[in-house]
Amino acid sequence: MNTLETNTDLSMAQIATLLGTDYLNKTPADSMPKARCAPVAFANGSPILVLDYEQKNGDVYKLIESITPEPFVNYYAVITGGWAAPNDGNDMLPPSLHPERRRVELLVVAGRDGSMASALQMAGNEELTIDEGKATGALADAVAGIFR
Repeated sequence: MNTLETNTDLSMAQIATLLGTDYLNKTPADSMPKARCAPVAFANGSPILVLDYEQKNGDVYKLIESITPEPFVNYYAVITGGWAAPNDGNDMLPPSLHPERRRVELLVVAGRDGSMASALQMAGNEELTIDEGKATGALADAVAGIFR
């Protein structure tokens, strides 16, 4: 019998890695994926997404704003996509307009205790890039705000 659990001994980076491996597209496409947000539970020690919410137009910020955390949920994961580009010192040029842009999918997991980690899958790169809670910016702030 599978029993879902709300706590784990896994680190946030381990949770992000396992969820990223299971839920991110290995070859992000040119079409924008739907934004998704879901509580994270653990079955037999492995993280899974449950009660998946979607934002049809892909607006991840509207989706995050619509989430009211359930009292029994200790982790939420957000999945979205976009563009990434080299940081060549030109902050005025958005990644979507950079000549070396690549499509990415991103999974960010936030814990009730304020911890965060993310997994990034970039087109043309087989390996996940894992961030252990050092991300900054509007999306990191919005995801961290789920539990506030």
